[in-house]
Amino acid sequence: MKKRNLLITSLLLAAIFFAVILLKKEIVKKNTSEQNTTENISLTMYKSAEYTQPVYSDGSAQVHVTIEKVNPAGEDTVVWDKIFDSKYLSQYSSADKAVKEDVAISGLHKKSEYLVVRYEVNYISKGGQLQRENGLVVNNSSKNIDISI
Repeated sequence: MKKRNLLITSLLLAAIFFAVILLKKEIVKKNTSEQNTTENISLTMYKSAEYTQPVYSDGSAQVHVTIEKVNPAGEDTVVWDKIFDSKYLSQYSSADKAVKEDVAISGLHKKSEYLVVRYEVNYISKGGQLQRENGLVVNNSSKNIDISI
C-alpha cells in the first residue's frame, strides 16, 4: 500500500512538473511573439532651396543617417547606418521629387525599447565645412523623417 501511494504521488508530481514546464514555454513563446515587432521608417531627402546662385556652385552636401535601438537602461545599439553619397547642392531633388528610403527595423521590443533616428548633413564649400545634426525619437507620429538639405 505504501509503495502504491508513493508511486501515485511520484506520478502526480511528475505530471504537474511537466505541465508547469509546458505552460511556462507557451507563456514565454507568447510574450516573445507579442513583444517583437518591426518598425517601418521612411526617410525623405530634398533640398530646401534652389541653390542656383553662383555662391553655391561649388557647394556640396553629404548625409549620414543612423538609427539606434535604445533599451530600458538607456543603452543604445546602432541597428542601421548609411552614408549617402556627396552631391552638389543643386543636384539634390526638390521636395516634390524627394529621394525616399524605406527602412524596416525588426526585433524591437515595443514595450521596453524605442528607436532614435540621428542624421548629420555635412556642407562643404571652398575648403570650409559646416555640420548640422538632428535627431528624434520614433513614435507613431514620427515614422516619416524629412531631411532637408
